[in-house]
Amino acid sequence: MIIGFLLLGKALEGRAKRRALAALDALSRLKPATARRIRDGVQTMVPLDEILVGESVLVLPGERFPVDATILEGRTTVDESMLTGESTPLDRTVGGRVLAGALNYEGAVTCRAESLGEATMLAQITRMVTQAQSSRAPMERLADRASSIFVPVVLALAALTFIVWMIATHSLERSLASTVAVLVVACPCAMGLAVPAALTVAVGRGAQLGVLFKGGEALERLAHLDAIVLDKTGTLTVGRPVLSAVHLLDGFPPFRQKEGERMGHGGFDSHANNTEDNLLRLAAAAEERSNHPLAHAVVDAARARGLVWQPAEDAQVLPGRGLSAKVEGRDCLLGNEALFKEFSIALPPGETPPEPGVTRLWMALDSAPVGYFDARDALRPDAAEAVATLQRNGLRVLMLTGDSAEAAAPIAQQAGITEIEAGLDPAGKLARIRALQASGLRVAMVGDGINDAAALAQADAGIAMGTGADLAQEAGDVLLLRAQPSAIPAALDLARATLGVMRQNLIWAVGYNLLGIPLAAGALYPGFHILLSPWLAAAAMALSSVSVLGNSLRLRGWQAS
Repeated sequence: MIIGFLLLGKALEGRAKRRALAALDALSRLKPATARRIRDGVQTMVPLDEILVGESVLVLPGERFPVDATILEGRTTVDESMLTGESTPLDRTVGGRVLAGALNYEGAVTCRAESLGEATMLAQITRMVTQAQSSRAPMERLADRASSIFVPVVLALAALTFIVWMIATHSLERSLASTVAVLVVACPCAMGLAVPAALTVAVGRGAQLGVLFKGGEALERLAHLDAIVLDKTGTLTVGRPVLSAVHLLDGFPPFRQKEGERMGHGGFDSHANNTEDNLLRLAAAAEERSNHPLAHAVVDAARARGLVWQPAEDAQVLPGRGLSAKVEGRDCLLGNEALFKEFSIALPPGETPPEPGVTRLWMALDSAPVGYFDARDALRPDAAEAVATLQRNGLRVLMLTGDSAEAAAPIAQQAGITEIEAGLDPAGKLARIRALQASGLRVAMVGDGINDAAALAQADAGIAMGTGADLAQEAGDVLLLRAQPSAIPAALDLARATLGVMRQNLIWAVGYNLLGIPLAAGALYPGFHILLSPWLAAAAMALSSVSVLGNSLRLRGWQAS
């Protein structure tokens, strides 16, 4: 019966462990084994390891992308939820980047392979999750030290139990039974599983939500913080220009369509020319083929308004100044003041200069200035709520940035941050982190750039945004694949919940032994004639291990509040 209960306990334990590793198994199944390679216009289904960087791959609706790639032809929506935790389908068109393992929803697309095998984001995530789940948390080392003392103490108690029963009953059978019961019930399996079981489940759950913990120590440090230091650009903000205003000048002419010219989408005619949408539509047509961040800001804003345009002709990029193009038969110029001076186009007098942090893009049609666009780095939509949540949780929130105070102040105000330090180089950020630590605070640093790497490494917990530089991602203890500020309090909450489960497991394991060992030794027999037989001790021992695992598995259903 002892062997039977031990085997049953091991079977239940094994089943629980497999469920704990379910997230890792799910990641490993995301990558397809084959891919549709297109070479010289011929499509061939080949094993994935035969695909080379730069080759074209066709992905049909309902299939998963086999490699990290850039879309060359087609348009679709993709599901990256198993990789980034982002459940909303994401639009991808020509030039968009897709990740291996992402599900292609609705369009057949041709992609250029960028990263293969172990270099894909999927492989890196899987590797990080595996390493984190096999790491050791400080609390686990404490449990190991306790076990190293616990085992010899139990052996001594077993020997004492045998001696006491032999003296009291002169029965070898009874003495052996009680001794075996003590040894079986005191097996420290539950204590050994208490921390790694919770850690394994938490790391897997974090991966599903787009939060990668790099180890048990990082997770435990994240649960004990006093202050959060946030970088501005790319962390609180989107990290790229977003169109904030469209300005028409008085000279914007009421263009009429030329005879035989197709009408632009949205009702472009002589009655609807002098509108912001029309100016934006013409600018987007010229900027569509440019890779400049300001060009992306213009095109994204036009698409957000549902505008459609005719392709521009003769587009010429003028590095550092702007571009020229022919749009609907008219000469279009978009760029900075230096470009307008180069083409001898006078800027209109009396225009208000741009605010700090705003970049201005001027536009001219047929050598006449017609308007300008203001773009600035915008606050991420969830940043203010994330900061408020951190503050409600009792954390001190600071912003450290290399930008000027004038550019940083509006962003900090929108985010609800009152402590700002601007104009800091990497050494300045590092020094500020050290000063906070010297004052007795446990500090987390959140950043995304190379200039944040030193501060991320110095902080008690470094949190890197997944869209940031590779060096920052390597320096961080936690990687946020979604690159959304709302993932920061979610990561902290998950770390605290995991630590709570670890403590519950350890308390249960210790309490179980404190009650079970005296009962098995016969402490209640003289007064109540209650004695724990060896087979009952085996059942109780198996139950304790399964209970610890079952408690840890509750983290599989954890949701951010």
